[in-house]
This record gives sequence, structure tokens and C-alpha cells, in this order.
Amino acid sequence: MRTLLFASLYFISSIAFGQSPYARFNNEFRHLFDNIPIDKGQEKGYFDYAKELFRMDSVKKAGQIFDRVYWLDTTSEIAKEASLYRSLIESNIKYQARQNLFNSWNWGWSGSNWGASETQVKSGKTKKIKINDKEIRFYTNDTLVRATSYTLIQLFDWRNGYLTNLVKYDDNNEEWFYRLNSIDTFTSDYLWIEQKTSYVCGNYGESYKLDKTTANSGFAAMLADE
Repeated sequence: MRTLLFASLYFISSIAFGQSPYARFNNEFRHLFDNIPIDKGQEKGYFDYAKELFRMDSVKKAGQIFDRVYWLDTTSEIAKEASLYRSLIESNIKYQARQNLFNSWNWGWSGSNWGASETQVKSGKTKKIKINDKEIRFYTNDTLVRATSYTLIQLFDWRNGYLTNLVKYDDNNEEWFYRLNSIDTFTSDYLWIEQKTSYVCGNYGESYKLDKTTANSGFAAMLADE
């Protein structure tokens, strides 16, 4: 009886989710780095499921599938359509990530993946950064200590489902990764700023949290105190 019940539930759930060929990847956390192999002959099933994910606003998985379908045969008609969907997702996500970045962020600690070397409690100071579409302003104890224009480069790694926000400061030409730390989306209330180097790990970085008292208040309001 129990076996029959489980079989019935599986059948109903399969119908409800369109008998998805992607079902084995539904655990986003377990399969975060899975390369989602798609073989010849499976394009249509995956493509249709990606469109359903797109309609449900699950754009991270959808984008990954569209990318796989495209690279399976870049000359096919379904690849061309997948490329259009992927481009639309990328455009929307880049915009959302920029709107997320263009805010005021409060410093929490500095260090690397080896651990914190400086914290707000130990240092007895506060730090903040304010970002708009033209410049980044750095504050210590609510005093402006630096302002620079910058260039933002946004690049996708669809294989692993990442968006890289690379910032190049115009005043000293340094490059920093502005990582919005989230597993299943491309936006976050947490920001990790890590200096770009030739090293894989151990690079200096700073952890920030979104200042929700000023979030989404617009560029003019962010800079009104200057």
C-alpha cells in the first residue's frame, strides 16, 4: 500500500512539473556546481523546461540550461532561440545586480578566506561605501576619505551559475571583485569586495552589509549629505 502511495505521488508530481528531464537537479544546493550534461536528442525537453523556469522567474537554472543547449550545436534553430533567451536573462540580471550595487553598504570586517584581520568591534571604527552609477565614495567614521569614478565589467560564468562584477578604480587602476554573496540568485544584502590578484585564495577583502535605511532611495538621496 505504501509503495503504491509513493508511486502515485511521484506520477502526480511528474505531471505537475511537466515531466521535467531536469528533475534530478532540483536540489539547487547539492548540485550547485553540476555541469548539467545534455546529450544530442535531449535539447527540446531541456529547452521547454528552461522556458517554464523562465516563466516562473527561476532565471539562474533557466540561464544555465539555455547556455548548455546553445553550446550543444550553435548552428541549430533551437540554439539560436536559446541564445535569445540567455541574452534576455543576462540583460535583466545585469540590471538587477547594478541596482543592487548602487546603494550604501556598511563595513563588517576585513581579511581573507583565512579569517578576519580587522573588525568593527576590535578597531573601534566604522566604514561605509556609497556606490552610484558614476562613482564610489569611501567613508571612515562617517567622514569621506576617498571618492573615485570607476568602470564596471559584468561577466557571466553560466557553467557554474555566476555573475562576476569586476570594478576598476579610475584613481589608481586597481581591480576589485564586487561579489553579491548569494547561492541561488544574483543579488544579495551582503557584499564581499576582494582585490583581484594572480592568487586563487588568501586575497585581501572586505565584508559589507546593505544599509537598508537608504536602500533603493536613489542616487540623489544617497549623496544628499555631501
